[in-house]
Amino acid sequence: MHFRAPQDYLLLLLTMAAFLSLGLRRSRDFLQISLLVLCAIASFYSQADSWLVLLASIAVVAAGDSKPEPSSAARSVIFAAASAIVLLGIAILVRFPRDPEPMLAELGQTYPVVAADYIRDHHLPQPLFNPIPWGGFLAWYLPEYPVAIDGRTDLYGDDYNIHYAKVMNADEHYSTFPPLNQASTLILQKNSLMGVALATVPGFKTVYSDDVAVVLVREQP
Repeated sequence: MHFRAPQDYLLLLLTMAAFLSLGLRRSRDFLQISLLVLCAIASFYSQADSWLVLLASIAVVAAGDSKPEPSSAARSVIFAAASAIVLLGIAILVRFPRDPEPMLAELGQTYPVVAADYIRDHHLPQPLFNPIPWGGFLAWYLPEYPVAIDGRTDLYGDDYNIHYAKVMNADEHYSTFPPLNQASTLILQKNSLMGVALATVPGFKTVYSDDVAVVLVREQP
């Protein structure tokens, strides 16, 4: 989940409420606990499966309704938890900027905000190639373009990561790394080795450049 929509946070709160319900009941029901944990993992890994944890949370909370009335201590815990959630919501509303422009302007000093806007606005072709430091940012800011690599190194495997490092350091030719060789659009650090080198390679055209990033597209023969 990208947590860019209100329903994502509501789903998170519902999941937290289900776990809180299990804790207050001191439940050791292996089925409920394992169901909730597995559904939470699946749903927060893939937004398309968010209905899994939704149904599981509703079922767990509903199962608690059939239990005896909570003690005064349990009611105090529930009140404290609800108060904490309300205070957290107020803090988010107060501190989170209503205008995202200042935040994006600050991010733009390190991350390719304007370059990503250019790619989106001009509908540059996929697939996209990106350097690893920008993978997480682009996955959040430019979700319509799947990243070639990001900081989750375990996800890609040692061979992939080693090959990426060798190509980016020019120890191997760029054409030996399929994600780069097959990319139609490339977004690279402006002063990086590959950002400077590929801009001069026939077959690549620089379509955007600023102090942070350079965007190249592969010219069609």
